[in-house]
Amino acid sequence: MNNLINHDEIHKWNHSLRELLYDGKPEEVLKQYHNRQPRLFDLSVQIYMIILNMYSKGGYFDLAEKILSDLIASLPISTNPHHIDPTAFSILITGYNLHRQPEKTLITFDRVQYPDAISYLFSFQACSQLKDLQQGKRLINKLAQLNIDLRKQFKL
Repeated sequence: MNNLINHDEIHKWNHSLRELLYDGKPEEVLKQYHNRQPRLFDLSVQIYMIILNMYSKGGYFDLAEKILSDLIASLPISTNPHHIDPTAFSILITGYNLHRQPEKTLITFDRVQYPDAISYLFSFQACSQLKDLQQGKRLINKLAQLNIDLRKQFKL
């Protein structure tokens, strides 16, 4: 017998949490998350991202880091965790940037193996806030090394 919750139940649960979020009830979303059935969350990366986003935007970074760790731990061993890292780390970087924590923005950026364009954007902004020209140059070199053109990413 399969102990995992079926796809329809997960879809309903995801929808329910999104509705709570749209209705301005983030506390209820977090309550449901913390009272969850562990087997459900092992299947729902989307919910991890929603919770990570809420904690990051709210400035609850210890909890956001815990969610990120849970997310990576929930991935099947056969899954390359770097497939999820850019988006999840970008959410965390966005939160640090929103709360004017440029040092943590850059520390988090350094943890990402394949950063996305948003992560670069906020990291450059952090360098500017810190007036850290050397770090900015390092980011430019990394972009060149990976052959990433941010103008194309942002259609500049």
